[in-house]
Amino acid sequence: MDVDIEGIIQCIKQGDENGVQMQLQQFNKEYAQCFFFDAEEKERRRQRKLEEFKKNKVRDYTDSDSDNEERELENRSLILRENLAVVLVRFIRTGVKRRLLRVSLRSLRILTRDKKILGHFVSDAALLTLAKLAGLVTSVASDESSDTDFYDSVIASLTEAKVLQGRSDEDEGEAEAIDHNEEIPAINEDSNSDISNINSEDPDSNSWFRSHRGGSHQKALERGRKDRRESKMDGEEEEEEE
Repeated sequence: MDVDIEGIIQCIKQGDENGVQMQLQQFNKEYAQCFFFDAEEKERRRQRKLEEFKKNKVRDYTDSDSDNEERELENRSLILRENLAVVLVRFIRTGVKRRLLRVSLRSLRILTRDKKILGHFVSDAALLTLAKLAGLVTSVASDESSDTDFYDSVIASLTEAKVLQGRSDEDEGEAEAIDHNEEIPAINEDSNSDISNINSEDPDSNSWFRSHRGGSHQKALERGRKDRRESKMDGEEEEEEE
């Protein structure tokens, strides 16, 4: 079951604590034993598979459409996790109920497994927030940005990620359509060229065909003339005999 990370962010923005708790519990359950692998790690794994294929001489490994789609999906998932990490830190800083705090901290612990988003946990605001929860500091400097501006920037980031993914899908569709359209004229040109080759490859063939038909017709006429001459000679011989 796919976890709706964007839905979690929307619930936090709207202040729906029950919805946040339910969706964070689902997130924690889904990724409890999961380690996030970025595109670089997947590329290293792909290279290892390629080397194994070449070593075993099984077959060459090439990128497929599914590989490209997997990379695009991973990029969007990374953006969602980055924004969830930032939103959760700010959400915890505002002061939440104990039961919701435990769920949120567990989600943060799961997110720290992704090295790509660790930078969001080492900012001054994030470190002071976590230090206060640990009892190391007593106060945390307030964030200058308002909640409206903060969540607007987060939603804008998610929207931009969707737009980029939609554009990449459209570009792939247009490229496939162009390739398909280029193949059809090529087939028609090949068939037309074959027909033209038949007609123009040997120009003497058509004239031979016409002359051959005319020659056979002429021979038929010649046989008719010969037959008439033979019948005339036969008639003269019969008159002489009488």
